[in-house]
Amino acid sequence: MNGAHTINKTFLCITYFLCLHYSIYCQQPSTNYTLVAPADLYKKGSFIVEKGGLQGINTKKNKQLIPAIYKKVIPVHKELALIIDTNGYYGCYHLKESIPCKYDSMIFCNDSLVVVKSNSKYGLLSINNHELLSTKYKSICINAYGNTLVETFNHYIIVGERLDTIKIDADELNFVDSLYHYSYNNVHVLLNHEGMTIGQGDYNWLFDYKCKLNPNRDTITNLTTIVTSDSLLSFKQNDYWGVVNVFGDTILPAIFDQIFPIKDSLLVFKTGKKYGFANKYGKISLMPFADSLRILNEKSVLFKNNHYWGILDHNGFIKSDTLYECIEEIFTNKCFYTKNKTKNGIIGYDGNLILSCDYPYLLSQTSEGLITVKNESQYLAIVGTEGRQLLDTTYQYQEILDFKRGYARVKKFDKYGFINSEGGLTIATQYPKVGEIVNNRVAVMIKNKWAVVDGWEKMICQPYYSYCSTFVDSVAIASRDNKFLMLGFHGKELFEPKYESISKLYDNRYLVFKGKKAGLINKEGHEIIFTKYDSIVSANDRLLIYKDFGKYGILTLDDVKLCNPSFEKLLLHPTKKEYIILVRGKWNVFQF
Repeated sequence: MNGAHTINKTFLCITYFLCLHYSIYCQQPSTNYTLVAPADLYKKGSFIVEKGGLQGINTKKNKQLIPAIYKKVIPVHKELALIIDTNGYYGCYHLKESIPCKYDSMIFCNDSLVVVKSNSKYGLLSINNHELLSTKYKSICINAYGNTLVETFNHYIIVGERLDTIKIDADELNFVDSLYHYSYNNVHVLLNHEGMTIGQGDYNWLFDYKCKLNPNRDTITNLTTIVTSDSLLSFKQNDYWGVVNVFGDTILPAIFDQIFPIKDSLLVFKTGKKYGFANKYGKISLMPFADSLRILNEKSVLFKNNHYWGILDHNGFIKSDTLYECIEEIFTNKCFYTKNKTKNGIIGYDGNLILSCDYPYLLSQTSEGLITVKNESQYLAIVGTEGRQLLDTTYQYQEILDFKRGYARVKKFDKYGFINSEGGLTIATQYPKVGEIVNNRVAVMIKNKWAVVDGWEKMICQPYYSYCSTFVDSVAIASRDNKFLMLGFHGKELFEPKYESISKLYDNRYLVFKGKKAGLINKEGHEIIFTKYDSIVSANDRLLIYKDFGKYGILTLDDVKLCNPSFEKLLLHPTKKEYIILVRGKWNVFQF
């Protein structure tokens, strides 16, 4: 009897220990939810969950935030989520006060306003379900400035910043940037965002506070919003176009056949077949004399006359006369590609010649500020964008790659080598294959074997290897006799070839396989974790996911097991102390 009592006591202790172990490492409350997606927009660390085909939102500890009774749950921002019930009606869930699901559709316009639709009519609510406008209106629009415009079946309503409403009896009401314009009985009025009248006038548009503008303007359109946030509008009078600001000040008189939208603070206009431009204050920098104009940036304007192109600055001064058949901005924002009589060159923004039009082809600009050029025979050379000639400017290369770390790979007669930023050949073009120069080391192939040389072609490793990687962390991965090893910076083998594979995992740690088992070594070749697991995956800078006997667990970088291998699948958060596991087809979230 005492023996049975001892066995029961031992069984209870083991059961208690297992339950405690499971609660410490998993902290899993009972749940029947299926994890759908993160819901951090609603509340940090929350997840959309699904139960019986219906959705809700839970915290990472499976505490219920929104019950799983909705057809669809869509996080919007902060503590707000759009919800759709099983009947297809819209509402929103807020921690303070929610909007019930009774609307046909719902649009969140900003952090405080919601446009709702019911029975083809629109209304306006605040986020906390305070009804500003009941659902009885023809349309409700909110622009990028936060202005709210409501159209009824016989008048308009403006909603101010303090959510107060202003009724407007008008034939038509529209947005003009941050302002409102409406007309009533042929009287046109301009209002600010608070509904205050800026200006009004009979028969046409009035902007000035004190006086009327010319009432004979036929058309006014919004031209652009410029950097100073003052709005400019183009107007048409007697078939000619001009520009005014929102206060009615004339920027350009109505004397032009066409006015184009502003770009880089310049207004381009056209008279007859000629183009000119002015600044945003109406100062004419270039009278209409060009056949064509193109504003490229804040410094330069391209102009064309008699089929040839030149360069102007924003004040209309000629920086380069019309000498070129083509001018295009290329490579960086420091120079232009030019073409003249089938030859190409480069000029700067100041119009000074950098490369004369002597090159059949200009291909690309390197990261070192050099230009790759090609002749009619399809051979390449390198020239400097400052007009200087490099050490090697003859056309001899079949291929020139971009410069990396001061070197560019070149190809000549199907052999590879390297040149420096001066054009000098530092590694001769004699190798059928080469790697990438990193830390002044590069792998080159000699007689079907890989060797390592430095940037001056001094031999670091003899050609013993069937594979050699680039030098990262001052070491390289190499293969000899069908096994992998690591090479030090000076070419010394850090250990004998003994691994089936080596790959960089995280920082200075490398994943190795030996006998189909995974382990971890550092860049000195010392084993951190012996090769004993089925697989190892880096999860973050502190933890690893490992697989053993077909199940997944969690491991520290020092081979300390935080979670035994007992899960079908396991995902670690890259920064938080939490993980997601798949158990019996259900995803669950846990913390350490």
